[in-house]
Amino acid sequence: VGILFPETRSLRNPGNVWSFERCLRRELDNGVWTYRAWSANLTGRWKQQKRLAALTRRTFASYVVERGLPEILHLQVGSALGLVGVGIASEYGIPCVLSEHRSAFARGLLSLEELAVAKQVAKGVGARFAVSRPFARLLEGMLEIPFGSFQVMPNAVSVRFLEAELDLRGRGLRRIVHVSLLDENKNVASLIDAFASAFGGSPEVSLVIGGDG
Repeated sequence: VGILFPETRSLRNPGNVWSFERCLRRELDNGVWTYRAWSANLTGRWKQQKRLAALTRRTFASYVVERGLPEILHLQVGSALGLVGVGIASEYGIPCVLSEHRSAFARGLLSLEELAVAKQVAKGVGARFAVSRPFARLLEGMLEIPFGSFQVMPNAVSVRFLEAELDLRGRGLRRIVHVSLLDENKNVASLIDAFASAFGGSPEVSLVIGGDG
């Protein structure tokens, strides 16, 4: 298992203007390699995307040379880089899957250009996953692909989380925990309203919110 993380960085930091070899960092985290590569943002948006696409391909090529060819390529989102991933998978002859998480779909925040790219990615992969059934149906409609194209795969949690002792067990109490970035896009206010509507006046149920942003 390996992760590629290409990005563009600001010219305000002169250290970002280096050769590819100096801008590629390899990190090993619990047996998982992350190849983190960056390039200085030297141009406008369109050329920046081309630069990021080229950086992604070079990062993947370095990973293949050092770690071998992966058996499957997983795309985290159907963005412009996801489209690059579809091309890489085709070029190297490996299966490609997509898992889509962005709340921007449900909130109508994607531009027509971004939506068009997402449609290309969704149609170019071998399998598609969403975190819930309602979200899967929403994606199928917005991306104009057949019903049932997205399979449901909930977000994973560590086994240690499931095995942790909870001081509420045996006392008839329940605690609902939400962890995310606390920004407008996550719309935590709706969660609070929903909790108040469902459990208002129920002291045995509590809501805990954690995060930053």
